[in-house]
Amino acid sequence: MIIDALISILTGTVKLIFGVFPSLPAMSTSIVSAGDYAVTMISGFVGFFGVIYGTVLLTAIFVMLLALLLFDQIYFSTLWVIKKIPVLNIK
Repeated sequence: MIIDALISILTGTVKLIFGVFPSLPAMSTSIVSAGDYAVTMISGFVGFFGVIYGTVLLTAIFVMLLALLLFDQIYFSTLWVIKKIPVLNIK
């Protein structure tokens, strides 16, 4: 319930902020076609490895790759949070 309320407050705040701005003009066709091409290539690349490894294993590989790349940031952030808990008395 608390998380649901926080998410709804956050989305309401974002809608309120972006509601003030005027509508954006239409994108040019060259930018739209380049974006479509990039999405098609990435989905084809991921689809190829999805056929080889399967979706569950591909997801696990992707998560582990992100964890390895971001290990230092995750470790120091977790350590900072643990140090802020006064009951644990970790310095």
